Amino acid sequence: MQLVDLYVLVRKEAELKFDRVLRLCKSEIQKKFIGYFYYFFLKNDFDLHLLSIEWKEFENTGDAYRPVYYLENDDGLAIRASNDAVQVINPFTGDFELLIGFTVKVGDVAYEIIPNYYLFNRTHSCSLEVGIIMKVPKTGNVLGRFAIIFNEKNTPASPKLTPEANILLNQNDFVTIEFSANEIDTISDKTIVELENAMYKVIFGKESEYYRFKSEEV
Repeated sequence: MQLVDLYVLVRKEAELKFDRVLRLCKSEIQKKFIGYFYYFFLKNDFDLHLLSIEWKEFENTGDAYRPVYYLENDDGLAIRASNDAVQVINPFTGDFELLIGFTVKVGDVAYEIIPNYYLFNRTHSCSLEVGIIMKVPKTGNVLGRFAIIFNEKNTPASPKLTPEANILLNQNDFVTIEFSANEIDTISDKTIVELENAMYKVIFGKESEYYRFKSEEV
């Protein structure tokens, strides 16, 4: 097989992953944000990996058995995931897994990008439009958590979060980052580079490696 043929196959596999990630999105503004975020790192030759969770049990639906998945939080609580979510097959085990998002390593950190990120405790629950979790690549230790909020009406006031959402965001140390509909409509490479740098600066108090690299290109 020629190198060019292998490259074409890799691109086709990347497009398949891209389509599956977009299927996680419930709104057009989500698709634009998630789609461009994924596309930006793909075209710049970053390694993108799908994020999925393993099934915990099977249930009998009457005519077949299907896997059941659970989302877990940091306190060890678990809640059943939606049956409408996207399933993928683990290439190593051949088992079905539930797709929840994707991850990309940028410099010395890794980002998990998860549409409809579900937050919950024993009394409250909410779904974030996009949750981004910054981690140490080798250990998986969490460095920071970010909630992407869309202001679809383009109003000066921030979109109102429910009291339950505010409680959960505070309890889990999430930093909120707001985008207007206009900003998403005009999203560009610069948007993604500046977002990555903004998240990095929140945690480390300095510009990210990738931002410094891109700045030197100009």
